[in-house]
Amino acid sequence: MGTGSPASERTAQDIERDWLRRRGRRRAKILVVSTVIVVVTLTVIAVPVIRISTSVPGKNPHGAERMRDLSELHQPVWAHAATGNAFDLVESIDGRPSAIRDGVRAHLERAIEDDPVLSGVLDPEQAYIDPMYARRSFSEDWSYGPGTPEYPHRDAIDALYQRFAIEYLDAFAESEVPVLLDGMARTGYARRDVPPGDLGAIVFDGLGEMRHIATVLAETVRYESARGDADGAVRAFERGLAASRVLAHQPALIERIVANAMASVLLDAVQDVVAEGSLGAGELRVMGAAMDRQLAFPPASFAIEGEWLMHEDYLIRTHSDDGRGSGYALPVEAEWRTQGTTAPVGGASPSVRNVPGLLALRKRERLERARAFFEAMIQQVDRPRPERDWSVARARDIPLDVPEFLGSGAGYFRVLEKYVHSMDAARAQFAGMRVLIAVEAYRADHGGDPPVSLDVMVPGYLDEMPADPLAPDGAFRYRVLDEPDELGRVYLLYSVGGDGIDDGGVGDPDDPVGLLSGRGSSYEGTDYVFNRPPDED
Repeated sequence: MGTGSPASERTAQDIERDWLRRRGRRRAKILVVSTVIVVVTLTVIAVPVIRISTSVPGKNPHGAERMRDLSELHQPVWAHAATGNAFDLVESIDGRPSAIRDGVRAHLERAIEDDPVLSGVLDPEQAYIDPMYARRSFSEDWSYGPGTPEYPHRDAIDALYQRFAIEYLDAFAESEVPVLLDGMARTGYARRDVPPGDLGAIVFDGLGEMRHIATVLAETVRYESARGDADGAVRAFERGLAASRVLAHQPALIERIVANAMASVLLDAVQDVVAEGSLGAGELRVMGAAMDRQLAFPPASFAIEGEWLMHEDYLIRTHSDDGRGSGYALPVEAEWRTQGTTAPVGGASPSVRNVPGLLALRKRERLERARAFFEAMIQQVDRPRPERDWSVARARDIPLDVPEFLGSGAGYFRVLEKYVHSMDAARAQFAGMRVLIAVEAYRADHGGDPPVSLDVMVPGYLDEMPADPLAPDGAFRYRVLDEPDELGRVYLLYSVGGDGIDDGGVGDPDDPVGLLSGRGSSYEGTDYVFNRPPDED
């Protein structure tokens, strides 16, 4: 049979048909497989997208109870709930100082309007009340405009602002605020109620006013001392310390920072008053006892534990809840909380804008990392400064933002490290000032002679010698001078400062007495001297 025969042609056709059938089947299989892959892929993608787009934030049902327990654990040893709650008095004070200041400011505005000279120089609507002008000239705070040497009526402007600063101090002293502060000083128990819900909402919203109260009372200490009322100065001092102590016993980190700042402002005023020599042995002893009562602040770890509970609550509420302890990050929820805005009624955050949260770490992993980081911080913060090892906490650092790729990328360690440094400076100031009060009480009892060493004041003037948290050996430096120095001091009492090195009592080069809680506390080559020379602001 030759080529081109019908049998041969039929065989070629059969082969072609078989090939076409096989190709069709392969294509069908590929189509089926491709369809399956597409469907599966879309399902894998679509289900999480739909889920996160319709997710609601998780809830933290036991957060408030844990925060209450933490606060209860760190109440002062002399606190008893049966005697009342000092934090209730804080809430009673809220708003009163502002009302007093507004009233005095209205008087100042009218005084400017009624003065034919000053009304052409000052704008009544820009007038403001600052208690510091009771002791310093208004013009010191101006580099140009009213109050500068070349500006007319400088002395009249300074006198006007001083007059109304004193009026404000007097109005404050005659209000109900000091009565409430006295009650606060007598009441050791100070625990805020923590209702169920967002723990970030518990931070006291009157922190600015509390800080202002401390400033008013610090100026009152100076004012009362200058006019010879030592008892009034001591009372104002304890009132301010009481307010700072109540705030320090609240578990939010920012509240502890403000409490430290309040106490620091008051102790700064006492340094001025002590330098003037206007307090006798009796007033100094009362002041020392007030410090023993009111500066019984919780350990630094307390605020970090509170910060952990608040951060844990933040993570729970900025992630969905899958019912198995994990969930997706909800960027919309995080954005609301970062901006301080409120979520829709019900707390839900369904939005396609949550989809980027699919790329972030899941809730369980974030919580585990955060817990490990905070535990590492808490383990170190209360240890003596030379013994701390931050390597573990630094290695376990966590981002501030949720999800982290949408935020600044800043780490939590840096924030808490600054807090720890400020705590060390505050503790050094508190302890050193307690020693200074004891030294001055001793001098008042011994004709002005300082003690030959700090040890002779224990007991009698101090129950025990406070430690300097900035010094490697924990000791404050004290030296009796053979003759008064160029600033008139007969002894030096100082902390080694932020660098931990004894520089012989050399203060900040820009400020002879140094600054413990500012640049002076971290200056290398300087110490912080507690006993200020007379007439030093």
